[in-house]
Amino acid sequence: MTIYSSLQGAQGAQGAQGAQGAQGAQGAQGAYGAWVPHFAQAAAAPTSGLGPGADAAMSFALTASREELVEPRLAAGWSPARPLALPAVGRPGSAARWSDDIRVENCITALMEPLHWRLSGDRLMVWHRQMGADAAGVPQLDAVALVMRLRRPPQALFEAQVQMVFDMADLRQERLSEIVGQIGIPMQFWASIADLNPTQHRRTLELLAVALQALSHLNQMAKHSFACPRPTAYSPSIQPMINPRRFGAFPCGHAAEAFLVARLLQMLSGQAVGSAFDTQLQRLAKRIADNRVVAGVHFPIDNVAGRLVGETFAGYVRARCLGGGWQPRGFDGEAWRDPATQLPWPALMRDFDRHEPLDAAGVTAQRALPAYVEALDAQPALEPAQDTVADRDAVSPEPGRGVLRHAWALAWDEWGDWR
Repeated sequence: MTIYSSLQGAQGAQGAQGAQGAQGAQGAQGAYGAWVPHFAQAAAAPTSGLGPGADAAMSFALTASREELVEPRLAAGWSPARPLALPAVGRPGSAARWSDDIRVENCITALMEPLHWRLSGDRLMVWHRQMGADAAGVPQLDAVALVMRLRRPPQALFEAQVQMVFDMADLRQERLSEIVGQIGIPMQFWASIADLNPTQHRRTLELLAVALQALSHLNQMAKHSFACPRPTAYSPSIQPMINPRRFGAFPCGHAAEAFLVARLLQMLSGQAVGSAFDTQLQRLAKRIADNRVVAGVHFPIDNVAGRLVGETFAGYVRARCLGGGWQPRGFDGEAWRDPATQLPWPALMRDFDRHEPLDAAGVTAQRALPAYVEALDAQPALEPAQDTVADRDAVSPEPGRGVLRHAWALAWDEWGDWR
């Protein structure tokens, strides 16, 4: 996986294949994009050609140079001796020596490894499998814990919400630039609130990349399992203003991603839930989710489930990085209508509410748990909570746990002046 699009600049090194003339080596300058992100290319001249890889002309020149610099058949030692020692096996801090894309790749592997998807009837269950080992070091299953469970709504609810999608199309003209700007991961929008930038928040951006990629894997399996068509399948009048990718609509990936980012930034910053910072993040998450309905590619119910997925996965990510428990959640799409009236719950026939409780902790005198959100007990800690500072480099029998803990600690450090 790559974080920065400019990594594609490394392909410029292919220009050096013209080894018949040393000038072909100038094509290797394109490799500088493999080391520095696109937002810093203007100041990257000193790093030109230092990215991974090689080209024929430069390799020939380096070989010729070495033949003149070293003594024949004798490898030079360091004088004075250079202190060198292999680090402890599994030391999390070794990640600081690797390139950012490798750190992200290792963290994604660690985050995804214990997750298990399973269909139970028409419900998709996402489980965490806690592994241990016996005295001989043979892996064994220690515990299984629920992360989330989802059940899709019936076709009747999608049909009931078609008119809502049609009505929200009236907002397309005024939201055009937003919708187009939010087709991918709209990091610029988050940066406008949190001042995210690669100088001060490089490790935060890495952690977000890990969480977003893992969430995509999780959510795509849900989309595949439920196979819910987009609104245009229900009416020729929807006529989406953008061309979405070819996968199911439910749950909404943009909503899940937006609420995941909002919650992780709130956690890292140390700002309280309901603070001014958290409020702005939550409003932006909802705006991003709503814009997918305005664009004609999602139903409001897709966003309701997407918010639950994103918020739940954010808590799971934190627990995997720091230990402690998480709050599993369930969405039951079959509980979409009031048994007394047989009509959809009023909350499902208007713009979705970001204040809607997702678990018992969010219930107040004014807000009850919706019928379609299942009340589940909090997951007890499978691992003791870790100290963000003191335990960041502690070696774990599972290397992935140490990698995740280290990644969170470095991202946490970047928000020290917020706390």
